Amino acid sequence: MPMQQRFRFSALTLAALGVLSAPALVFYPVQAQTPPVDLAQRSPVVAAPAQATYAPGDAITVEFAGLPGNAQDWITVVEATAPDDTYGEWFYTDGQRSGSHSFSGLPAGIYEVRVYFNWPDGGYVVQERDRLVIE
Repeated sequence: MPMQQRFRFSALTLAALGVLSAPALVFYPVQAQTPPVDLAQRSPVVAAPAQATYAPGDAITVEFAGLPGNAQDWITVVEATAPDDTYGEWFYTDGQRSGSHSFSGLPAGIYEVRVYFNWPDGGYVVQERDRLVIE
């Protein structure tokens, strides 16, 4: 069965075609309507250390925002070269969309803060990562 198309025409188009003497509405092909998107889901996810550099053994504060609010969204700090399914000290956000958490100090090295959504359904798909240096 052929699909029926709808068109919207602008007044400028109709005026340019000589159909109208003054600008009116312009019609363009319209695609099927999609449900509105929850803006909270479109917010950028941010998880970053409060400082770019820490001394070995200093507690690491991570600030996060834009998470979807699942009880089992989680954040970890690992060596930057570690595979995505590797985790170090971690915590569940318990549905918080934003906040902060302190991790235990680590030895010198380059690390990443990694955010994962909705364990176990979200698996080990890193949603956000940010580097930090311990020197």
